Amino acid sequence: MKAPFKAASPKKGFTLIEIMIVIAIIGILMTMGTAYYQRAKAQALIKACKKNMFTLEGAITQHSLNAGNENYSENITDAFVNELVSAGYIKDPIKCPFGGTYKLETKSMNNIKERTVRCSIHGTRHEP
Repeated sequence: MKAPFKAASPKKGFTLIEIMIVIAIIGILMTMGTAYYQRAKAQALIKACKKNMFTLEGAITQHSLNAGNENYSENITDAFVNELVSAGYIKDPIKCPFGGTYKLETKSMNNIKERTVRCSIHGTRHEP
């Protein structure tokens, strides 16, 4: 004799509404994560530019002490940066990650020259 008819078990799975809610939550989290990532990336590039300015200031100071040259152009050109690389003051050519240009500001006080590198986008490394 055949077994009596069994009632079908309830279907297992997710409803369309549940899936849509999960996708919406994932979308919101990804949007928040992307905004945070973009902000963190921009801050890292600004810090890299300020580090580049610090490195250039040190290299120019060493170069002036070793070469006995006190007069430098205001514009920091690629040729000058390549000269610092070839002389061993810095390892690689330095550029602003945002495409800014570097300029050298010199202030004299009591026959002491203070040199500061300024980025056309980020200012000096001392500025916030």
